[in-house]
Amino acid sequence: MKPGSENETYDAIVVGGGISGLLSALVLSKHGSRVLVLEKDSVVGGNCRTYNVDGFMVDTGPHAITALRAGPLPNLMNQYFSTVPTFHPYGDYYIRTRDSLVRCPTNVRGFMGCAYLPLSDRLKLTSTIASVFVKAGMGADYSQKTVYECLPKKLGPETMAFADTFSMFMSGRGMKETTVHRMLAGSGVVKEQNLTREDFEAIVRGESDLGKQKEDSSQNGQYSVRSSGHAETSKPVQEPSSMFTVAKKMMTHGGSFTTQGYPVGGIQSVTNCVLSSMPENADIKTGCKVTEILTEEGRNGKLKATGVSVEDETYYSDLIIYTAFASRLPQIMALPSEYVQKLERIDHTVSLTIWLGFDKKMPEYDYVGSEVQFENMPYWGGSTSNYDEKLAPPDCQNAGFAFIPRPQKNIRSRVKDAYDQIFEMTPDVEKHVVMRHEQITVPEKAAVTISGEFADIRTPIENFYVAGTDADKRSMGVTRASYSVVELLGKLEEDGKLMRKNNFAGYNFDRKYLPDLKKN
Repeated sequence: MKPGSENETYDAIVVGGGISGLLSALVLSKHGSRVLVLEKDSVVGGNCRTYNVDGFMVDTGPHAITALRAGPLPNLMNQYFSTVPTFHPYGDYYIRTRDSLVRCPTNVRGFMGCAYLPLSDRLKLTSTIASVFVKAGMGADYSQKTVYECLPKKLGPETMAFADTFSMFMSGRGMKETTVHRMLAGSGVVKEQNLTREDFEAIVRGESDLGKQKEDSSQNGQYSVRSSGHAETSKPVQEPSSMFTVAKKMMTHGGSFTTQGYPVGGIQSVTNCVLSSMPENADIKTGCKVTEILTEEGRNGKLKATGVSVEDETYYSDLIIYTAFASRLPQIMALPSEYVQKLERIDHTVSLTIWLGFDKKMPEYDYVGSEVQFENMPYWGGSTSNYDEKLAPPDCQNAGFAFIPRPQKNIRSRVKDAYDQIFEMTPDVEKHVVMRHEQITVPEKAAVTISGEFADIRTPIENFYVAGTDADKRSMGVTRASYSVVELLGKLEEDGKLMRKNNFAGYNFDRKYLPDLKKN
């Protein structure tokens, strides 16, 4: 560690104050590290923010928090949060047509009865979906098969648009780039690897032996730590099920909707709970853009990170967690050429969100959940004030709709088209609009595609780690960020870099903060 004043030297520095950075700082500081978070914007939270527009509270893009029963966010909340959000069951997903709303199908029976799709296409689709369900349930690997490749031939335009749009909102790209595995995992049909609950709790208690099982950091690919302590690549693994189990799921599977929720108070409440849980040994500085990651050659000839520069300030640490865009790392630090090439292949997604505030509660949006629309400019979204009336003025309502325009450039020029698409599908709502607001955001820092790259949590630079939605491809949004932080926790434990100065033993809320999500 470099010499300097007390204010210049930290046990860990986290670059980026989005939800990934804040969760990383919370975990490290609860384990006793003196942590500095550096955020270039004037506020923290990134896409996990809610703010006021003309009396209406809007999130930074539409959100649905997934995997609230056994996913990474509940694990982090259960162990590290001092205060926790309250979640409302998310509800159903619907298809918006010009005449009505149709519930999105999640199983073979649902697809067969989906009136939105032509009957001839439903017959073809159900046969294909049944085959995929059975093969995936019996352990087949669909990680290198695209949705387009597996679709039946000669489907109608509505069905092709259906497949393309759902692929887009699952992965950030269309059906020719989205894998079948991504769709199966996103809908909850198959489960993806994760740091086991047993390993997670052992790390928190300081009883893990993962540090004895170090990986070769020069290996390529993502890693998941299993309960054996051995690291494996994140190639999707599905334990084979019995034919009876597969058949039952194929006909009755309810999707991942029953484990999803929306936080009361808006997505900001998640950020607020992280901040209120942060101990005094965590220091957050906003308006601080990191201009350089400092490195030097170590004793073994390998580069190691030593600190960061922020304009005329320098901060030093033997542990740096980078949670900003990994694709921008070559601009601020020296990296091996092979690693630079990998980062250059990361392909993020840009979205446009339209928020509308209404002077009354609209019957068109009288549902709990969200809708997907496939015509012209597809969108996904719904009313957040249906979960929490305080997000809109009394007797009013708000709704947000996210678009992923193609091509992914000149997004601002598509704003009028987006408004036109909403009002074309629901023409009676326009005269009740009293608030309009647009957001252009990057909802995921890496698109999950057949050829898309992700940064490894371990980097080729000693002391330097990456976390965030471009360092883990499971799920999406806050849940994907949480996956990366849980995996980061495992890597730091393995590498002997998880401090235990406070002998932290964790909290135990017994998941009392979770609603009965199955009653939706």
